[in-house]
Amino acid sequence: MEKVLFVYIDYDELNPYVGGGTISHGIAALAGALRDNGIQYSLLQIMSPLSESGYREVLSKYGNYNIIALSFTTVRKEVYYKVAKYIKSFSSDKYVVAGGIHPTVASEDAISNEHVDCICIGEGEEILPAIVKNYRTRNLNSVPNIYFKQENGEIIRNDFIFNIKNNLDLYPRPDYSIYNFNNMHCYNARVRQLPIMISRGCPFNCAYCSNYAINKVTKQVAIKIYSPQKAIDLIKENLKLKDFHSILFDDDVLGIKRDWSKEFFSLYKREIDMPFKCYTRPEFLDEELASMMKEAGCYRLAFGLETGVESIRFNILNKRVRNSDFIRCFNLCRKYGIDIITNNMIGMPSETITDSLETIKFNARNGVDVTMRAICTPYRFTKLYDDCKTNNLFKEAGSADMGDPYGKIVLKFKNYSDLQIKFILSAWNLLFVIYRRLYKLNKGFLIKMVDQLVILSKPTYPLFIFLRHKFFLGKLTTRLFRELERGKEWTVKQQG
Repeated sequence: MEKVLFVYIDYDELNPYVGGGTISHGIAALAGALRDNGIQYSLLQIMSPLSESGYREVLSKYGNYNIIALSFTTVRKEVYYKVAKYIKSFSSDKYVVAGGIHPTVASEDAISNEHVDCICIGEGEEILPAIVKNYRTRNLNSVPNIYFKQENGEIIRNDFIFNIKNNLDLYPRPDYSIYNFNNMHCYNARVRQLPIMISRGCPFNCAYCSNYAINKVTKQVAIKIYSPQKAIDLIKENLKLKDFHSILFDDDVLGIKRDWSKEFFSLYKREIDMPFKCYTRPEFLDEELASMMKEAGCYRLAFGLETGVESIRFNILNKRVRNSDFIRCFNLCRKYGIDIITNNMIGMPSETITDSLETIKFNARNGVDVTMRAICTPYRFTKLYDDCKTNNLFKEAGSADMGDPYGKIVLKFKNYSDLQIKFILSAWNLLFVIYRRLYKLNKGFLIKMVDQLVILSKPTYPLFIFLRHKFFLGKLTTRLFRELERGKEWTVKQQG
């Protein structure tokens, strides 16, 4: 009997706000496919760095699993290649299958790794079960969308067949029961949130997003979605796993199709009736959708603002959303009592410190409740990466693959120093609070003074960054930060 072990490396030592305890929806989807094919499987979720002996110890508990499945992105490829090496050194007869974004967009790199036996390109629900059933005989020539190695090491590259199914009702139901929610950040004494996806894909091609690279390879249908009732059934099924108090829809964009949204949110209110938060875009949010979402239980909407400078958003990021459209959406959220969270970037090509300050101020004066920020890191195979490479903007070759959106700067700038970028990253939340307060007080002259103070106080940047890291990025403050977030979720739960 073949048995599959998913190894999920779920930690990020580079970002103190993100640790282990997250959900991989892709692994849940693959687990559901194995379940429907009668194949045994388990999950090894590694939530903190391990030494080679540490990996040996945890993997020894799964000695009877003969196929190891890895799913990873480009930025995490090295740690997964290291794990594959350990697996092969402990037991050379294990069959290592790699999938996910990196093996899809960088197939040759993935299959060329000496410790990887087979890669899956694109979606794996049909492919992984076929690999499991045929790998022992190496009779994999009839399995599409894979590269694999024969006994002599020769690489066989099977043809790619485009998957034109756009209805997730036709796919196996994902299996979220493989996760121990007691170890998840989304589930604890105060936050009991079910993360789930009821659609796949995004109809847009933003320059910084992996969708650009994936769509070039797979030519996949832009949006795949469950029918409203099937989506509700999936949510109800997984709510039985634990005592959840709210739901996080991890879909790239929720609310794209209006008729679907009307039916779904009506069913959600009637059959689920639980607070939720989700992501959307200004192209789809209007009075009708905002009203439907609020009535159904939406308490927070997340938007990818990226920058408050419209020309950068249009010309550099290929995200053609006007500032006026974001303002309209933020006004709708405030009207219906929905919290606003935005994702923002620092250090984009052509950006200056004045542009970054404008992004902070745009958030502050338009009623945003929570802002997330990260250093712009153009990952390989995205359009932004290609543009930066063409214009010789990288400091060194391959630097984007090792980029750290919370510390390392990989691009060169004419009018924006690394020190300034790190200062803005460190001072972001403080400046956001100051500007928001000043806008509420209508103190325009003080806002200009803060602008000048930030720009002219460059000699103090190193001291501020040191103090910020010393006192605000330590373990204690990280814990307090998480407790504050949990407190917000607890308030929502109480209100719900």
